[in-house]
Amino acid sequence: MPSRTNDDVASSSSSSSSVAGPSKASGSTLPPILPLSAFPNPGTPIHEKPSGYTFYKEVLNSSKYIVAPMVSASELPWRTLSRRYGADLCYSPMINCRSLVDSLHGKSKNSRAKALEWFDVDLGEEGSGEDKMLVVQLAGSDPKIILEAAEHVQDHCLAVDLNLGCPQHIAKRGHYGSYLQEDWPLIFNIINTLHLNLRIPVTAKMRVFDDVERTVAYAKMLQHAGAQIVTVHGRTREQKGHKTGVADWEKIRAVKQALDVPVFANGNILYGEDLQSALDKTGADGVMSAEGNLYNPTIFSTSDLREKLPTHLFPHRTDGPEPNPEWAPFPYIPAIAHAYLDEVVQCKTRTEPGAVKGHIFKICRPALERHTDIRANIGKAKLLHLEEGQDRGVVVKEYREAMDLLDERLMVDRKDSTFSSAPTGTSKHIPPSEQRYLPHWLCQPYFRPPLAEPAAEAKQAKGVKEVGATGAASGDGTAGAGAVPVKSNGMVDPADVQTEGEKRVMMDENEEADQGGNDAKRIRVR
Repeated sequence: MPSRTNDDVASSSSSSSSVAGPSKASGSTLPPILPLSAFPNPGTPIHEKPSGYTFYKEVLNSSKYIVAPMVSASELPWRTLSRRYGADLCYSPMINCRSLVDSLHGKSKNSRAKALEWFDVDLGEEGSGEDKMLVVQLAGSDPKIILEAAEHVQDHCLAVDLNLGCPQHIAKRGHYGSYLQEDWPLIFNIINTLHLNLRIPVTAKMRVFDDVERTVAYAKMLQHAGAQIVTVHGRTREQKGHKTGVADWEKIRAVKQALDVPVFANGNILYGEDLQSALDKTGADGVMSAEGNLYNPTIFSTSDLREKLPTHLFPHRTDGPEPNPEWAPFPYIPAIAHAYLDEVVQCKTRTEPGAVKGHIFKICRPALERHTDIRANIGKAKLLHLEEGQDRGVVVKEYREAMDLLDERLMVDRKDSTFSSAPTGTSKHIPPSEQRYLPHWLCQPYFRPPLAEPAAEAKQAKGVKEVGATGAASGDGTAGAGAVPVKSNGMVDPADVQTEGEKRVMMDENEEADQGGNDAKRIRVR
């Protein structure tokens, strides 16, 4: 059956292409807010499928805790780990639709391999079994290309999500993510094309504008076009890198009150208690985390769930070897790192080496601030090739060895009374409301110290010339200060793009180059 378009459901005088609006993001000057009457009737989808709250309740099981789309970070092993510790729903890393479609049209075996790097539909693991609760995020600006990419993955996920949040230079060059947000007719056309033609629902992930009125009108347009869930990242496009700042929960609340479809809140999640705070203060149906999840993959776990997990994961539980109620919700770093490596070993689907290294560095960050020499061990560690007849565990052997060494060091530290309380003095860059002492052997949020001015502006101004040493990628794309070009194979470099968790760790062979994040820089919203 041929694809249905807006022209099938509206006259040419009211079609998407006839609505006034820029074809490219204009940058500083925003076009007038378009009323819903300026857009075509959204039409009726070709295929019957659940929508809105029916989809949310009956298909997504009213998911409350969601792992954000994160480039080279929300890959299959990480999704499996996160679900084990309380996540209800996961988003895939962002897929560049044009690169995927170009690979699908390639004639060589290498082209097929490139397509599988984006999303492996051959091995049957992604989007099925334990990975069934999955939304695949797509990025692009050509409705036909995005539709073809979506059709390629629609049998392997519950919905596809349009990335409207990435604020990085690579998104500006490629004209996608938040750089579409001035072109409402184009966005309407993309979402509506997916809504009309796919067998599964389409959702959207957006950033807010400076004013509430435009933010709400934008979200209502997404709903009108056919988005069945809208995720709102409470930061503007300009809030990235060292200017990340605080996510605006009030704007998320305004969107929630204005829409008839479910709304997910994103931003300002550092600790487990922030999840309920976000739900309470925004009224959202679910809460999405990126940075919080990356630094502590058990962030979604409830006290009841933690009680059922082995005590070596949570050594400070009341029934653990070292009870401490303040530390009880936070997991032991080597145990979590090994749990992640277990998932890497179990997956037949290829895990990107950079994803493994990035996760291990983030999990171990507080411990590595004390045991700095182990950074080199992790930096040099590689995923080993599995020879015929070998146990699959050999793949992560070098990472295991680094974690065992770290475990030895931390077990000594745990017996040292020096670390039973906070050291003298406080970190000036951490807001007083966030100051709480957690020992360096526990997974915990990261508060990145701001760059001193004018150093921050100078670092930001380097743009694409700098290979960012800060950042962790997330679908809404808030990487570090620098930007990284597209790879020679046409794939988006994950170091530059992030989906709402939206920052990727870049490191050279011997050291961690991470450390920044949307959630890691915020002050608690009151």
